[in-house]
Amino acid sequence: MKFVFLLIAFFGFQTQVFCQWGLLRTMGIGGGIHFGYSNPQVKDFNIELKKFDLPEIEKGIYTFGGNFLISLGGIRAGLYGFGGNNSVEGKRSYGGNIFTSKVKMEESFLFGFIGYEVFNSKIFLICVDLGIGGGDYTFYITDISSKTISWNDALQMPVSFSNITKKLEYNIFSLQPVLTFEYIHKNFFKLFLSGGYNFILNGSWIKDDEFEISDAPKINLNGFSIRSGISIGIFF
Repeated sequence: MKFVFLLIAFFGFQTQVFCQWGLLRTMGIGGGIHFGYSNPQVKDFNIELKKFDLPEIEKGIYTFGGNFLISLGGIRAGLYGFGGNNSVEGKRSYGGNIFTSKVKMEESFLFGFIGYEVFNSKIFLICVDLGIGGGDYTFYITDISSKTISWNDALQMPVSFSNITKKLEYNIFSLQPVLTFEYIHKNFFKLFLSGGYNFILNGSWIKDDEFEISDAPKINLNGFSIRSGISIGIFF
């Protein structure tokens, strides 16, 4: 009799667990927007900036983006993308002249992802996802001697080192493991908070959209990012 009681209790516990942790229990589709913060490692790039007396990047990037998600039986798939920028200014001298130097850093990424709902209570969810995709980091380096220039100076070939902008673009392919916490309200709204780490697998440097840089130093721009936002759809 005691064995039968324990067996019933065991199967009752398993039923409760699989209602939350099992495979076939949810469906959903929706999309939305999110805000976030990206914190790539910039130590290596700052070393290169310092070599040329340029101001160093000191903070991460506030981002904005969108997402689309479809889920079935705990399996999730979709898309998310985000982008943002920051900038820093400083002074440097060249040829006896003092310039205001500005370094602007932009990022733009798009990932497809697949994941799994490791916990689902119909209201609260914990999900593990893997983003696969890429994008680019773009750096604009500008030396300014004057805030205004003539029309002719804007079009003709530069004859001096004043008011010149250089564009360096790092195109990358990366993986991003992500942990996501979600709250579903009345089956139509979903609030979420995600944190992930971007692993860059390979990349290439381009200058001014035209010239591939063959001898670029190894620069590590891996880093953490967080996103928080809302999705609208049908989740049950």
